[in-house]
Amino acid sequence: MTSELADIVARNIRLERSSRRWKQEQLAELLGWGPAVVSGLEAGTRRVNMEDLPALCRVFGISLSRLIDGADPEDLAALGLPLS
Repeated sequence: MTSELADIVARNIRLERSSRRWKQEQLAELLGWGPAVVSGLEAGTRRVNMEDLPALCRVFGISLSRLIDGADPEDLAALGLPLS
């Protein structure tokens, strides 16, 4: 995942969590992760792995395209996803 795309995913995780008024600890519990993992993802100090994406989409009830909303159109095309 490119740095820019990882930053967009981190921002979208933060937005999805805050729009639900969840604390990082609540999201971590729903995911079965430690709070430090969620904090690191949102801060950009820990990168989202491909294995993390399905869990995040399930917990938020969103599609992958929403989680990467705002990504560079070339990155989306390379992933075979519709342009946002």
